[in-house]
Amino acid sequence: MDIETTKDTKPSKESRDQKYRGSRARILEQIDALGWHDQNTILVEAGFTKFSQNLSLLKKNEGDLDRVLQILKEKQEKKAKKGKVKQPEEFISSEDEKHYEEKEKKHKKKKETIEEEKNERDEKPKKEKKEKRPKREDPEFLKKYEEWPADVTKVFLDGNNMLFVDRNIMKMQLARKKKQAERAVSNLAMAHLTTIGGFNTVLVYDSTRQVSKNVLLAKGKQQEYVVCSASPGYSTSDDALVDWMNKEAVERTLVVTSDRELQRRLNEKSVKYIMKTGNWFKLVKAALGEENYAKAIAASADEEKEDP
Repeated sequence: MDIETTKDTKPSKESRDQKYRGSRARILEQIDALGWHDQNTILVEAGFTKFSQNLSLLKKNEGDLDRVLQILKEKQEKKAKKGKVKQPEEFISSEDEKHYEEKEKKHKKKKETIEEEKNERDEKPKKEKKEKRPKREDPEFLKKYEEWPADVTKVFLDGNNMLFVDRNIMKMQLARKKKQAERAVSNLAMAHLTTIGGFNTVLVYDSTRQVSKNVLLAKGKQQEYVVCSASPGYSTSDDALVDWMNKEAVERTLVVTSDRELQRRLNEKSVKYIMKTGNWFKLVKAALGEENYAKAIAASADEEKEDP
């Protein structure tokens, strides 16, 4: 009967030695990369030849050689008492000891130099922090409204400019849910109109497919509410708004936008009320209340699901 013979899979002594040397070489590379070559050399010459142990202790003690030597010597003393290891003095020759002392002196001197340079840097007066740029002041014609202007009869909303003010609406826009974000703004505008009444509203975007024209009952009166697209008639909603002001009673018209260039152009058209978008959102929230404000925004998600 043939007897199967199996090869000895145990690695040879030579392969084990190669693996060990490779591991030590990698650890030594880490020590050199961290700038602790000199410290490790002194540790090896002091009889502490385990690179992995040296690296670990140097890391824990941020390269402080004196502290690492103290820890290692204390460990050796404890082991020596148990009879497991000889004291370093027993296997370091007088010549090696002298060489070690010279190395240690050089290291101390280097450490002292570094400390001196650090102290000099600390003593130098720190550079004054650059002053923060002052916020650009709003032009004189742009006011902050604490209450809704009572004599406004028509409101124009710069839609694109309103998609990045409220955090929830901005999240929709950034998540590429443009239709939902536009509906959220529209829901707020309609809710605001029906709550306080007294003016017609036009919400205009550069380009949108969600166009509509409705007549809403607000405070017992009918008010017109329009959502429209500036294109294809105009290249942007800015151009549309400026042109439309030629046909409006500008002394009773309010335009909501934070676009500085558009604000300037509207002012040149003598528009009496120009409101920043953040200001509008605050007034709307105050008029609707926190709960109804949140519901108006959340409803846009439900309307999105109902679309065919």
